Order: sequence, then C-alpha cells, then structure tokens
Amino acid sequence: MINDNTINALHSVFPELSRKQLEIVTLYAHGNAYETIADICNISVETVRSHLKRSTKALNLKSNDAMRAVILSRSYFFMISLMITNQSKIAP
Repeated sequence: MINDNTINALHSVFPELSRKQLEIVTLYAHGNAYETIADICNISVETVRSHLKRSTKALNLKSNDAMRAVILSRSYFFMISLMITNQSKIAP
C-alpha cells in the first residue's frame, strides 16, 4: 500500500486519475505483477486490469508500457522539482 502523502503528491501530477488508479499504476510502474498488486490492494486481478485499462485511457495512451513510462518520468521530474524547491528554501 502506498501512503496517503505520496498519493496526494502524485494526484497533483496526475489529476486525471483517481486515488485508487494512482496507487495501482504506481505499483505497476515499479514492476509489480498483477497478482502482487491485487494482493497489496485487496482486489481481484481482474480489477487491477480494469484500473490499468481505464488509467491508460484517461492518460490518452495506447499501452500499459507507455503508461509505465509516463508514470515514471512525470514522477521523476516532480520529485526533482520538489528537491530543487526545497534546496532553494534552505540556501542562504
């Protein structure tokens, strides 16, 4: 399970996805199998597939691989921007 702070932060980057979709696509993007995601989220494998399909459509993408790339790249750039923002607050 992904903590609420992480989901809230990701929601600002992916407003087109629900909180549950964000949790599932993040777990998927980090290489978890459908069965593992289903166990972590206490849902069926078919529900995992359904969330991934709807998320791919919501992001206007054609495949789960494309979605994985978008999730990882947007998340990476979001984290970098947070680090830069936090460093500028600390710097004299």
